[in-house]
Amino acid sequence: MARKAIIILILSLSFVFSLDLALAAVDGEWEVTIRGVTKVKFKGERSVSFWAEGGDFFTFGAKGDFNTFGEDMEGTWLQEGKKFLVSLQPEAIGNYFGDLFEWMSPYYGYDIVPHNIVITKNAFSGTEGKDGDIIKGKYTLAITFTYSNGKLKQELPGSASVTAKFTGERY
Repeated sequence: MARKAIIILILSLSFVFSLDLALAAVDGEWEVTIRGVTKVKFKGERSVSFWAEGGDFFTFGAKGDFNTFGEDMEGTWLQEGKKFLVSLQPEAIGNYFGDLFEWMSPYYGYDIVPHNIVITKNAFSGTEGKDGDIIKGKYTLAITFTYSNGKLKQELPGSASVTAKFTGERY
């Protein structure tokens, strides 16, 4: 009889423990606020840094897929305990910076088209709040590249990075 009670207790605790883990996962949609700085350096030009703040939606898919709504970033994610890591796809990072350079082109007075993009940093991590209804974290993306500045016919080196912090609530 005691053995049966112990087995039932173990099964009950296992069920409660697995339910707690399922409810604590970050999978789902999150409305996030992002604050960060972007730095861009083109050889022979002034470097540019600017702060930005905005909102976005992060979706952590149940099968480990990740995407954002506003920046069209995609990747994969995993979670251990309350901590999670996101690995963004290299193509998505390249597209993000390509769009950024297109936006910056009028500032420099010529088109900036990056070539030979090398991702030097792809760090994206965060933690889930105690109750599973808040997330916060940080990401840093950095690249080196070559570009033609429109004045010279040679490729010049450049670099760019974005470092941002985010907080979010379940949507």
